[in-house]
Amino acid sequence: MLSTLKKFFDFCTEEDRKKFYTSVCLGVLKAFIVAFRIPAIGLVVMAIINNDVSMQTVGLSLGMMLLSVILNILISLKVTMLQTEAGYHTCTHKRIEIAEHMRYLPMGYFNQNSLGQITSVTTNTLESLADVATRVVMMTLEGFLTAGTITVFVFIYDWRIGLILLAGLILFLLPN
Repeated sequence: MLSTLKKFFDFCTEEDRKKFYTSVCLGVLKAFIVAFRIPAIGLVVMAIINNDVSMQTVGLSLGMMLLSVILNILISLKVTMLQTEAGYHTCTHKRIEIAEHMRYLPMGYFNQNSLGQITSVTTNTLESLADVATRVVMMTLEGFLTAGTITVFVFIYDWRIGLILLAGLILFLLPN
């Protein structure tokens, strides 16, 4: 799986690779912003348990939730835009490379293979790569990085739970 990710990033231009890396970092940040809702819920639950619900508690919890939602929306917009731009830009360059290569093929090649079929295969394959593969690779990489970051924080919290989490991640990665 890691070799596939490496091949994907080698397929991209340097500019597009930077966009993908930026979107991955923002995706990990987004995961933490979404997790910021948990303390807001915990604050309300603790206030209910302690029978100490006040407008200050409600306001603080609501503020934390709103901040999390707004930041999540803004970061999601940026991540999607970066991934879309980089995906289409990469495929555009590859289409141009293929067209340049086809200009230098011997004319007999096109007698044996339909030009329409060749164009269709390259266009459809690169279109799928731009749409689906880019999104899948980015989500997979964001998931790896988020899981790794969470594992580090769990180790800081309690090393025994961290070991269990690390063992689970290793078991997951073995067949993948």
